[in-house]
Formats: sequence, structure tokens, C-alpha cells
Amino acid sequence: QAGTVIDFSGFLFIPASMVAGIAGFLLWILNGFHGAGLPYGICIMLLTVLVRSCMFPISKKQAMNAKRMKEMQPRLAELKAKYPDDKQKFAEEQMKLFAETGFNPLSGCLPVLMQLPIFIGLYQSLSSSVDLRRAPFLWFDNLAAPDALFSLPFKMPFLGNEFNLLPIITTSLFLFQQKMLMPPPTDEQTRMQAKVFFWMTLMMGFMFYHVPAGLCVYFIASSVWSMGERKLL
Repeated sequence: QAGTVIDFSGFLFIPASMVAGIAGFLLWILNGFHGAGLPYGICIMLLTVLVRSCMFPISKKQAMNAKRMKEMQPRLAELKAKYPDDKQKFAEEQMKLFAETGFNPLSGCLPVLMQLPIFIGLYQSLSSSVDLRRAPFLWFDNLAAPDALFSLPFKMPFLGNEFNLLPIITTSLFLFQQKMLMPPPTDEQTRMQAKVFFWMTLMMGFMFYHVPAGLCVYFIASSVWSMGERKLL
């Protein structure tokens, strides 16, 4: 539904006041861009670039962490082959390997946690913005509602009879980004993890099928930025 806001704050143990403050600040910037005479669709893209630029140091740390993890995959595979039935010994040797290389497997979690309030604040601000209602962009005339490219002659289960193109583009970019950023699987466990992430992304595509078009514009711009950023790094 247009204007629907999902409250993630309690579920993720993030103070609602923090989310509201970030959402209000980002909405103020968005309206500032629009006040300069730019359409809201372009304003959302500029806001995405601004936010992602500010988080570049965090993204860089994540990229370096992923690169080091990828470099250690062959040595981890050797340890798994050496101790296939001794999980405790494998865990000990793995921790030794991490200590030798100075790699902290938890260092990639902190940047993600730091980004959560910002992403949720963006979601809340774009979902609840009254100004985005009836704001035209590309082929649709309401950034606060699904883009609804055309109506289908039949009704799809859980999705309805409107064909929303932007969520499909968003999900496709998520899948491409996932394949690009995740290290290639080296054993059965990592292959299973890749499959789980793939199906989770598809499920997100179903869940986000009816989100406002403005949010999809943000997700698309953010995904393109992430892939370009990773290539640069």
C-alpha cells in the first residue's frame, strides 16, 4: 500500500528515536535538493550518492575484509580437508590461521551494523514522505506508490494483477551484486550458503513487490553505486 511504513526499529533493537532523527534529517536533505528545482526522482538518486559517499570508508573496510577472506579460502579448504571429522581441531587451526594473518572475522559485522540505522532511516523517510505522493518520474506518476507499468489480464498469487517493473529490476541487481561481491563457493557448506542467500534475495523480491517506486529508485541507485565502488576498490 502507498505510504505504508514498516517499523524495523524494535525488531533490530535500534532506538526508534534514532531512526526518526535520521529519517527526518535525510528527508530535509531530499527536500533541499527538490527546492533547487530538481524532480524528486533525481533528488533520491543524489541523496543515495551523498549517503553512499559518506559511508565510503565503511564500504572500503568491508571490501578489504572480503578480499582477505577470499585470499584465505584455499588455506581454509586445506584445513577442512585435513580435519574433515574433527570440528574442534579445525576450529582451533582456523583461529590460529586468523591470528597469523591478523584477520578478524567479526570486523565485517561492525560496518554492517553501523549502516543499519542509516538504511532504515532512508526507508522510513522515503516511505512516509507526503511530498513524494503524485510526484512523477520516468513512466509513473507517483513515487509513493508501486510503479504499476501495466495491468495484467490475470491475478498473480500474493502479487496481484499489476506488473511492477522496478522491484524486478531491483531484485535482479541484488542477485547480480550478490554474485559479484560474494567469494565463489569452495566446498559444500559455502555452496549451501550461496543457495540460501539466493533464495533469501528472491523472497525479498516478493516482499518488496509493492513498495513505493521511490524506494526502488533508491535501491537501484544504491546497487549500481555499490558495484561501481567495489570495482574501483
